[in-house]
Amino acid sequence: MKCRLILEEGEGSHSLTTNTACSTSNTAKLYSHVASALKLIGDYEEAVKYYTKVLSIQETALGHIHEDTANTFHKIGHTYEYNGNDDDFDKAMNYSKLCFV
Repeated sequence: MKCRLILEEGEGSHSLTTNTACSTSNTAKLYSHVASALKLIGDYEEAVKYYTKVLSIQETALGHIHEDTANTFHKIGHTYEYNGNDDDFDKAMNYSKLCFV
C-alpha cells in the first residue's frame, strides 16, 4: 500500500490526513508539499498551518537542531514574509532566526 493523503470534507471545512502506510517522515513530506502548493496560490495562512504540522513532526522525530527542521523554520518565515503583513514580518524574522540556532 502506498502512502496517500486523504481529504476529509465537512460542512465548510476540510482536513488532510494520511493513510496507515505513511511513516512520519513521509507524512511530513506530504504536508510540506501541500503547504508549498498553498503558498504558491497565495493561501499563506493555510500554508503556515501545514508547515507547522511538518515542524511538529520533525521536532518530535528529528529534534530541534536538524537541517530538515531548520529548513521548515525557514519555509514558515518565508511564507510569513510573502504575506506582506507588517505583523507577520516580525514572525518571519523570528522563524528565520531559528534556522541558525
